[in-house]
Amino acid sequence: MTNHYLHCSAPICPFDPTLPDNLDHWCWYPDELICGKQPHTHIQKIQKRIQKLFHAGKISNTRYFSVRMLQDIQRVAGGIKGENPNRRHDTSGKPIVKKKKAFNTAKREAHPSLMSI
Repeated sequence: MTNHYLHCSAPICPFDPTLPDNLDHWCWYPDELICGKQPHTHIQKIQKRIQKLFHAGKISNTRYFSVRMLQDIQRVAGGIKGENPNRRHDTSGKPIVKKKKAFNTAKREAHPSLMSI
C-alpha cells in the first residue's frame, strides 16, 4: 500500500485508509481538487463528471457531496444536486436526507394511475 493519501491535496482521497470511517463526514464541492492517482476509482469518475457539469455552468458549487453520496451515485445528469451546507442536521451530525424512492413509491400508491410508471 502506498502513502499517496499523505501527500494528496484533494479533500477526498479514495486511497486514504480512514475513508470508510468518514463516509458522511468528508465532503467535496464541485470546484475543489480531485485526487489524480490512477487507476481511477468510482468516486473519482463521479467527481470528474460532476466537475464537468460545474465547468459547463449546469450546476453550482454551493452544495457539497459526501463520500457516501459519491459512492451511491450511478448516473450523473445536469439536475444533480449535492447537500445544502446550511441544512439542519440531526443529533448524530449526519445530514437529514429525504429518500426520493420512498417518496415516489408513496405517491404511486396514492394514485393507482401512476403504477405503470
